[in-house]
Order: sequence, then structure tokens, then C-alpha cells
Amino acid sequence: MWIIVDTDTPSLGRVYVYGGLEFEDSRDHVFTATIIFLQGGTLVAGFSEDAPFTHTLDIVLRGTTDPNDPDNVDMPMPDGTLDVGWKAMGVFGQLILNGQCPSTTWVKLGATAAVGETVITLAEAADSSWLNKEVIITTTGKEATETEVRMVTAVSGNTLTLDAALLYEHLGETHTLSDGTQYIMAGEVGLLSHNIVIEGSDYAGLNAEGFGGRILVSSLTAEGVDYQGME
Repeated sequence: MWIIVDTDTPSLGRVYVYGGLEFEDSRDHVFTATIIFLQGGTLVAGFSEDAPFTHTLDIVLRGTTDPNDPDNVDMPMPDGTLDVGWKAMGVFGQLILNGQCPSTTWVKLGATAAVGETVITLAEAADSSWLNKEVIITTTGKEATETEVRMVTAVSGNTLTLDAALLYEHLGETHTLSDGTQYIMAGEVGLLSHNIVIEGSDYAGLNAEGFGGRILVSSLTAEGVDYQGME
């Protein structure tokens, strides 16, 4: 059986896919479940790079570490097969996800971005598709926590305007040695927003416990049939 999702869906428990589950490219989708289990089946959004999914698809894997929550139960698996767990997707079939891919996803800074700035300069022309998207500005200091996430509110040439001022300095410098050798000390700016996202659900203890979503691509044998995960 091949099922086409063309409407809103409720928050689901375990979703078993033995045939096909296709997200129709006529609307945005939010699909929430505790476990998505592909056993010989196919989950698809965008059949190829040449025919990508053009709307947004957010697959949310639900779960916490609370032992009293009936959703938080391991997926029973045949002997010798890796546990899928919960808040997870187990791929023992075919996972086909082709979203829209911008021409540029990572660019180095072309100039140092100072604390308090809302406009940053890139080393090359910015991709206009980054408008209204989230970007990450990597740290150039000693602390990983100095990496920052901002929304792009304007794109002009090789500059991006951000929705909030930077809290930390991000270097974008080129230095030349006496022998003429040049080296670049520059942070990078990367696109975070994509139109297909698989994520674990948020909850109060997430940051402390680090229990996010999981995708397992593996193989299993059930009732004498071998199933091999592919993506």
C-alpha cells in the first residue's frame, strides 16, 4: 500500500511503513511520531535532486527520558539487530528525502564582525535565498559557546543584515608574512534553515540530558526475509 500524506496529521505513536509513505508536495507538513519504522517500505519527500520537495517538511521524533511516560518504550527488535529505541527513525527500507539545495551553504567572513554589529561582510557574494533564513556564525575565540545563530533580514551584495546584534567578535582577516605567504583567520557563516528537517522534540531537560532524535540505518532479518536500509 502506498499512502500519500496530503493533509494535517495528529501527533502519532509508532508509525510502521511496509509499503510507501509519500509527503505530497502541495503543502507544508509537520509529521510527529515517537518511532518511524521502515521495514522494506519507503518514506519519500522529493524523488530526486532534479525533482526536489519544494515545501517544508518537519519530521518531529517525540520522546523524553521520563520512565513514567508510556511513549518512552524501546522498539522490540529481532535478535542480533541494533535497538532502534524511541524518539527515533529506524530505516530498514528506503528513505528518500530531496529538499531544495541553495547554491551556497557555507561562506567565510570577509571582514571582522565586531560586538554589537548587525551587518556582517562575507568573503564572496551572499546567496539571495538566505533571506529570512537562520544562519550560524562560527566562533573564532577559545569558547565554542561564542558561536551565534541569527536570522537574516536583508541580503545585499556580500553583506547580510541580522535580526539581532552580535554578542561576540568574529574574525575575518587575511595576514601576509614577510615571504608573501598569506593565511586567512576567519570565521564561517553557514545556512541552518532547510526545507526538510528531522528533529527530536524539545522538553525541559533536553539540554542537560542531551536526549535528541536518532536515525538508525541498518539491516534486519524477519520471518526469513532480509531488509537493508538505504538513504
